[in-house]
Amino acid sequence: MNKFLAAMILPAMIASAPNVWAMGADGQADPVEPRFDTSQFQKSRTVHAACASDIDRFCARVIPGDRRVRNCLSAKDAELSRGCASGLKRAGNAFSL
Repeated sequence: MNKFLAAMILPAMIASAPNVWAMGADGQADPVEPRFDTSQFQKSRTVHAACASDIDRFCARVIPGDRRVRNCLSAKDAELSRGCASGLKRAGNAFSL
């Protein structure tokens, strides 16, 4: 019976407790910041779709991250498809694979 009560009561206690990690020094709740800008994420997805064949052709061996794919595509700027070049230009710094 004690395990049942603990399983039922403990989650309720935790859920109702104030979130002290989200409190500022003044005791007021800090606004929650998004982890990333969703518009940048969408731009990155759009560019990735537009550049999929170019990525396969020119940057297949590049490990994504730290803008390595972006830098690889930029190095092949003159050889990119129109859609990819256009997408990279529109996305600006949002495409950061």
